[in-house]
Amino acid sequence: MFIMEKAESTLYNYISDTPLLIHNDIENIVAQIFLAIYQFHQYTQCYHNDTHLNNILVMEDNYAQILNYKLQNDKFVLQIGKYLMILWDYGLAEPILNNSIYY
Repeated sequence: MFIMEKAESTLYNYISDTPLLIHNDIENIVAQIFLAIYQFHQYTQCYHNDTHLNNILVMEDNYAQILNYKLQNDKFVLQIGKYLMILWDYGLAEPILNNSIYY
């Protein structure tokens, strides 16, 4: 069982309901998604295998304005806007195998 934060919407619904996204919002959303997938791979040693717009949750976040990541040995700081992207639904996740074609 997973216990997670309550999100307002999926990314699919957020994009459908938001008529115009500005360039900075798009860059921030894409950066958050790539960093979430990267962190998932690094910490679980698994592939998500089900990443699409309905498996990315959007949570309004009025508190945390900065996300800190560690990418290998480098620290990376991402200033987020009003929304935080959350990767979820790990039901199709599979271990990363050294002999896999994706390795």
